[in-house]
Amino acid sequence: MTGIGIDIGSIATKGVLIKDQSYYRVILPTGWNPRAAGHEAIAKLLALSGVERHGVESVVVTGYGRVAFDSADRIVTEIKCHARGVSHLYPEVRTIIDIGGQ
Repeated sequence: MTGIGIDIGSIATKGVLIKDQSYYRVILPTGWNPRAAGHEAIAKLLALSGVERHGVESVVVTGYGRVAFDSADRIVTEIKCHARGVSHLYPEVRTIIDIGGQ
């Protein structure tokens, strides 16, 4: 499976492309246009990985700018993303503190 996750924050946009056992990541400034930052992150991930857009099965977006992004298959809140990630990596953890850039 090949998937892309994008976190469009108020300060930085982070992206990861996961393909089988490999992953590629980018971090870039969000600037004044969160939609453009999300698209730029995807373009950079595709270029790094050599994957074509039609080869990506799912794009999930989160973060402060998630509502401005128009090309996601799924939109998920940051809190849900934090909870799922932490429970996967550290199942014993029960408290998460999010200190965002805004």
